Amino acid sequence: MNQQLLINQFNQLPEKAQEEVLLFLESITKKYQKEVTQPKKRTGFGSLPGIQMVDDFDTPFEDFKDYMP
Repeated sequence: MNQQLLINQFNQLPEKAQEEVLLFLESITKKYQKEVTQPKKRTGFGSLPGIQMVDDFDTPFEDFKDYMP
């Protein structure tokens, strides 16, 4: 994008509109800085803090013994 074009358009705005543009730029700057600085959160099964998978997770239940081959 042409930076000079942006500067020219910004300079043509009334002062109140320039303040709004600056506030908008600050908000999107914070948004993208947050995305860059914060690591991606792990999602999916087992990602909830404090929840751990038991060692015998794959062990069949005794109740289903009659249905197992």
